[in-house]
Amino acid sequence: MILVVVLAGPAVGQTTRPTEKSVEDIRDRLPTTKPEWGTAGTGPLCGVVSACTAVSQLGIVCSPVDYVTKSYVGVSQGSTPEEVAAIVRDAGAEASILSGLSALDLRGLDAPLIANVRGTPASPQYDHWVVATFQDGEVSIYDGAGGPVRMPVADFLGVWSGLGIVVTKTGADLGSSLWLGRLLVLQFGIAFAVVLRVVRKRVGDSLVRGLLTVLVAAAATAAVGLPLMADLVNHSRGVRVAVAPFVADSFQEGTLETLRAATADPRCLLIDARFERDYELGSLPRAVNVPVNASLWQIREFLRGIDRDTPIVAFCQSSSCAFDETVGRQFTLLGFLDVTVTQEGYAEFRKASATAGQQPVADGE
Repeated sequence: MILVVVLAGPAVGQTTRPTEKSVEDIRDRLPTTKPEWGTAGTGPLCGVVSACTAVSQLGIVCSPVDYVTKSYVGVSQGSTPEEVAAIVRDAGAEASILSGLSALDLRGLDAPLIANVRGTPASPQYDHWVVATFQDGEVSIYDGAGGPVRMPVADFLGVWSGLGIVVTKTGADLGSSLWLGRLLVLQFGIAFAVVLRVVRKRVGDSLVRGLLTVLVAAAATAAVGLPLMADLVNHSRGVRVAVAPFVADSFQEGTLETLRAATADPRCLLIDARFERDYELGSLPRAVNVPVNASLWQIREFLRGIDRDTPIVAFCQSSSCAFDETVGRQFTLLGFLDVTVTQEGYAEFRKASATAGQQPVADGE
């Protein structure tokens, strides 16, 4: 008995064509809810808003409108630490102004912290107030009406001055939350001193000297390594944010051809850096709006699902507009590795498309 197996295949003269896999549009990884761009910040009133936000987290009613006076916002740049603390106290809570705080203190806090940070990562000045809380290994940021936005500790340390106002209910014991970690270190020191005294009595000074040498070496290692241990996984990104005001831009420069290619590439994230109202009047095909007034916290949350090696191309209104450079700088600070800012913008693209008889723009999405 002969078994004949017939394999199906192309007919003579026909060729097979490989099936192309559909490429995922990178925009599908973005949140479906549009962020409220521009709600963060609040300018010189950031101290007032942050104070009321922190107090409200304790269950105390606080309206920023009640504190927009010269007593609490003494200069046009905003509120001083003392003025922010006065708002907290007048609202019915306790405020403790502390400086030199660290990641250890942040982790130990179980109360809202009004933190003094840089308004933008590219600014060398610590001229902004936000509310920070530590939850599940990350820092939650409340900035103006926006938030909360979660980020690694290292990212926050990169923009924080170490100055903060701890907000607690009246009569609450701040030491139980803030100083617990430091007391633990002190307890280890006391325990070591006791052990050292016992060893010295039993074995003499020679071994004690050896132990002291080891102790000094361990202390030196800890002094160097402690800042890194704050957030080892994200330390390099935190450093990048911290030194941002003092280094050159790390994004690439693109042309009109770069912009045209990005409108047709689903793997590329095309960013319109203009204000939201301008974007809604019309933008380029596939463009997503991340306006120049978006905060670093908002951008980070918006791009949470985007891989760091994703190609990003940012554009603005025209070659004379620098909004795309500002937004592009934010992307690089967040660790994105392939960021391009085009010299030409919306106006040049529209003119070139009209000349070629193509559809110039698409509705804002």
